[in-house]
Amino acid sequence: MVVSLISSLLQDHPDEIRDEGRWSYYLDALSKRRYSKIRRNRDYEHESIYDAISLSVDSLTEKKRNYYHDFALFQDDVSIPCPVLEILWSLERYEVEDIMKHFVKKSLICEEVHPSRNWHIYSIHSLQLDYLKYQLQCSSTEEDVGSCERRLHERLISQYQLKCDSEFEKLPDDDYIHFYLGYHLHKSRQVSLFPQIYLNLLFVGEKLRLCGPADLLTDLRKYREFIAGETEERTRLFDEIQGFAELVGYVKYGQEDVDIVQLALQNPKFELLQERAREIALSQPSRLYFEWLGADMQQWKNPESSVVCSEGVRCVKFVGEEGNLFLVGLNDGSIEVRHVKVIHSEMLIF
Repeated sequence: MVVSLISSLLQDHPDEIRDEGRWSYYLDALSKRRYSKIRRNRDYEHESIYDAISLSVDSLTEKKRNYYHDFALFQDDVSIPCPVLEILWSLERYEVEDIMKHFVKKSLICEEVHPSRNWHIYSIHSLQLDYLKYQLQCSSTEEDVGSCERRLHERLISQYQLKCDSEFEKLPDDDYIHFYLGYHLHKSRQVSLFPQIYLNLLFVGEKLRLCGPADLLTDLRKYREFIAGETEERTRLFDEIQGFAELVGYVKYGQEDVDIVQLALQNPKFELLQERAREIALSQPSRLYFEWLGADMQQWKNPESSVVCSEGVRCVKFVGEEGNLFLVGLNDGSIEVRHVKVIHSEMLIF
């Protein structure tokens, strides 16, 4: 599309085809996304890049056009899984796929199959995304520039809140929202939700499991002013979550069986976080948790949470002052106390 347009523009200046200045002008306009500068001076099928895109978008039905304009929500080079659109539009999977297939045929969207999930993922070209964001700006009122964009992000957050009943630790694992929730909260200006979400230990656990500590720490740094606030307790809890993620976040990443509550309980260094974990543990009497009692804070070192084993043993945890005893969690749910010497001889025989 861009090549065809520039080719037609050069037809207006045949003597300047080899003019480096004109090529530099077009290149600079493209790199800085000033597409309105790349415009023909006489009638032509597509006078500008936006006109070419608009021709395809305007050919859609009003309903499909509204769906397409929703892509202004997203960022450059970010793939959108089908489940995200299901939630945003309140549609079934196959309804979404039919709509997207129509966009694909019109070259408005690119489609791929997720390599490990049983769903499609979609992407939009940066030119088309810029066109949609430009249309949003044009739709905003003079009194509130960006109001249309804000409402669009508000609608996405609202749809996810309905999906998880405002319990953000129960957000669906759709390979998107845990990565970009902070972005949409900020864009929607719903900054009051930041502490409710990012100071929630259970949400932190899911964020660590699905995105890893680096992604969580990036969000904490980026949105610190909204999460930590100005109160001493919130700031202290924020600092503890940040330190906790740096210290043991890697243990939770990708591990569904590692319990974030248990991790916090056995880390006395983070007192507020440990207290939150204790409250959660007490509210779940059907689950078994161990608490580290009488730990020496001066000599405390981070213990590994568990060692995953094969066969009948599920996990192992060393206990006792001498470190020669450990608890063994078995696949049938039972817990046994073992001695290092005994299990060592058995492992040699095995």
